[in-house]
Amino acid sequence: MKTSFCSIAFRKSPYNIFDIMTIISNIGYDAIEIWGNHLFDIDIDHLREFMIDNDMTVSMISPYMDFTGSTDDLKTSLGTAEKFIEIAKTISCQRIRVFTGLIGSNDATEAQIDQACKGLKELCKMDSTIDFALETHPKTLVDNVDSTISLIEMVDAANLKVNLDIYHMWEVHQETSEVFDRLFPYTTHIHAKNANLPPELSANNHPLLHDKQASQEIVGVTYLNGGQMKYNDFIKKLLASGYDGYFSIEWFGHGVEQAARHEHEFIKSFKEYDQALKHEISQR
Repeated sequence: MKTSFCSIAFRKSPYNIFDIMTIISNIGYDAIEIWGNHLFDIDIDHLREFMIDNDMTVSMISPYMDFTGSTDDLKTSLGTAEKFIEIAKTISCQRIRVFTGLIGSNDATEAQIDQACKGLKELCKMDSTIDFALETHPKTLVDNVDSTISLIEMVDAANLKVNLDIYHMWEVHQETSEVFDRLFPYTTHIHAKNANLPPELSANNHPLLHDKQASQEIVGVTYLNGGQMKYNDFIKKLLASGYDGYFSIEWFGHGVEQAARHEHEFIKSFKEYDQALKHEISQR
């Protein structure tokens, strides 16, 4: 399992993406996930050279799309996809995050679902070498396990995958083991965050939503080992499964650099468990 950190954590920081990548690399992360807004007005060729010179990797690029909105929203989303595909290819990034829109699976009409399927099919045909990772998220078509698998089966494209935001799935299902078992075959990337939230903030009315400017204040955010979701068993299950993708920290609180260090140390604390597990497997 490889570690990554989402640059959206620096959304209110004056740092540019070059500064952010240096900070995250120096902490010891294997890669960085780049928020789409951090790529505005950036010379992508310069970014590619910077990555090569500093031996850096981008786990995923995370722009915004809307496949359940108006036909204009769909057209804009496919245009956005074209732009970010070119960026991904330039910097050798294999994944682009995809939001389906702002309509939950229970609220979507047949027409909206049909439009999303057609749009996602077109998206996946744009470049078969890139994984388009549906982010499991409230108020989207992939806001629970059943709806996620249903959408993937309807689109039927080999490169339509899942960015498993496990905290949001825990909110809905109140467990992570079966969620992971069912979505593991489709999972290409994982988002990890945690929070302590009051009961009135349920999965249907959640503050951690996809604000394109990310200007909102987020309440209740805390470290992975300090929130309502218990990460120890989930991480051990990931390691036992042989998951070799990215485990990307999505931080929305204050003290970003301190949080990045803390979360990296927390993940590293499972190293001995991982080594013991691999040794056990090798002895079988």
